[in-house]
Amino acid sequence: MAAYLLGTHALVELVRRLPSPVKKWADGIPTTDQIYISVVSIGQIQAEIDRLPSSDPAKPLWQAHFRAALATFSPSYVLGVDEAIAMRWATLLPLTLTTTDKSGQQVAVAADSRLVLATAMERNLIVVDSIEHCHVALAAHGLRSYDPDTGTSLP
Repeated sequence: MAAYLLGTHALVELVRRLPSPVKKWADGIPTTDQIYISVVSIGQIQAEIDRLPSSDPAKPLWQAHFRAALATFSPSYVLGVDEAIAMRWATLLPLTLTTTDKSGQQVAVAADSRLVLATAMERNLIVVDSIEHCHVALAAHGLRSYDPDTGTSLP
């Protein structure tokens, strides 16, 4: 049995309801495996939906799809932040961690995204998302990750 934590981008892929490597992976994992999501990812996605102009016709659709996706997760599979996760997060804050932005530039990993990574590390979960520089750097600290786009796992 394996246990996974969907990264925020992977959760967005499931919300979109379009065929994607994340959806294919999620549909193909054994029923004995567990998939968790972080309250931080929920907040990140809701903030992005809230940023859409109210005149955007896609906004209500995004909100509906997001609510429907969340409803598929039992509350016990939605992970909050406790003291142990906060302490792990504190160790990640001073590290130089980068990711690639939409323009291909290396940028620092935001504090909220580090909190998702800290959750996976503290709960010994495999992060499911595109493997980035930060995942490689944190593998030495115990982060395990899986990239459904490439089928790559670390470590």
